[in-house]
Amino acid sequence: MADVGKQPWYGVAAILSLGLVVSALIGGRALEKMRSVTDGVTVKGVAEKEITADLATWRGQITHRATDLAVGYNEL
Repeated sequence: MADVGKQPWYGVAAILSLGLVVSALIGGRALEKMRSVTDGVTVKGVAEKEITADLATWRGQITHRATDLAVGYNEL
């Protein structure tokens, strides 16, 4: 009868290795897609016609530090 404790764990190691490679590929693709999405506009070439936009999204951030909330709002 074969000793179960001495069997090589090559099958388990191969499955874990394959899982690691697949998860790294999925994570890499997700990072690549996340970094490729930008909030800006890239323009190449020359504009031929003036266009008026009917929708715009403006993002901004104002930061101010104060010890008191009311004073901070007034200083902004």
